[in-house]
Amino acid sequence: LAASVSSSAFASSSTEIRSTGSIIPSSCNPTLGSTSIELGKISVGELDATNNTQLPTKTVSLTVQCLAPTQFALRAIDNNPSSALLGSDQAFGLGLDTNSEKIGYFGLRFQGATLTGDQSTVIGLVSTDKVNWGLAPLSGPEGGTGPAISHGSNYLGFASQGNLTVQALTQLQGQLEISTIIAPASSLDTTNDVTINGSATIEVI
Repeated sequence: LAASVSSSAFASSSTEIRSTGSIIPSSCNPTLGSTSIELGKISVGELDATNNTQLPTKTVSLTVQCLAPTQFALRAIDNNPSSALLGSDQAFGLGLDTNSEKIGYFGLRFQGATLTGDQSTVIGLVSTDKVNWGLAPLSGPEGGTGPAISHGSNYLGFASQGNLTVQALTQLQGQLEISTIIAPASSLDTTNDVTINGSATIEVI
């Protein structure tokens, strides 16, 4: 009997699906001269027992090539989050030893004198909102002479000398310094091999 009862009254409701995105005037691609930095085998005797040890700095070229003049910024993702010995957006983790102790950290910083945009010298600008920009600091805890690529909501843009507005560039070229700092030997489990596992992804925004 219930199955034979019908009604012309139907509930009326709706839902919305949105398709969003943006069409940009040009795309930009970053290229590293090498995507792997080999630090070699480091003996425990080369490490300071009670202080951090900074390893020799490695250098790799970084180029960003755009199809047309484009305003862009760089930032990085730490692929080993929460393992950096230093609590800084400029410090990227090197992983943990067998006792879950932090091995150290590494930094990514341009050599200031080599940084060019469209074959002219450019400076680094920093922002956390991509609206308000200021001059990028030229040094950090690991030393260096140029602006750093950081992780988190930290953007590194580029401009001509004396300008605080991000410049539209077709090509950016520079030498990137990779500075690696190892924790004191006394804090690490050196009875086993300690595998250094630093990894970062550089994004063009």
